[in-house]
Amino acid sequence: MKPGTLLIGKRKSILRSLSSELTREGIENVWVNNISHILEDIHPADYDLIVFGRGIEEGQKKRLREKFRQQKPDILFVDALAPIMPLLVSQIKFALNSWATPDRYFALLPFEKTTGGLKLNFVLTQQTTLNIELYRLNWFYQLKQQSIMLEHLTTGHHYVTFPGISPRKRDSVFIVVKDPAAVLAVGRPTI
Repeated sequence: MKPGTLLIGKRKSILRSLSSELTREGIENVWVNNISHILEDIHPADYDLIVFGRGIEEGQKKRLREKFRQQKPDILFVDALAPIMPLLVSQIKFALNSWATPDRYFALLPFEKTTGGLKLNFVLTQQTTLNIELYRLNWFYQLKQQSIMLEHLTTGHHYVTFPGISPRKRDSVFIVVKDPAAVLAVGRPTI
């Protein structure tokens, strides 16, 4: 049985779009945008993953996490990074992949600031083809998406540079690392 995914958010349009994308990817899901009666209407045992949209307040998320964990201690939670469909789908696939196959052959090391941008360091313990994608969302919510690397790599220490990328207060920068079978990492660069 595929894990059930519950999407909780405020904006119906984003929830509908995300639900459609996940369904296309073969991920069963349900969405709700009214959380006032969610604890009475939703049964955590039906879900393996709960995804919170950015419009859900921290206090609400904390209360829901506690209540859901009381009923299902091993339930997983994801906080949406940004309203970018490919990024959200990658976040969910990463969480579900971590749940299904916790062993990793990819280790993400800290980012480094360089004179020309950012440098991402990582280690592979088996050879694979990696696809590293970059998403930038500026304060006007304009999206810039680019593939930084699509290469077959051997085992060992590797790095990739992101020229001209310097996370600023008004920009949101996100990285997605995939191989042909799974999403290996999703996140925001921290320096």
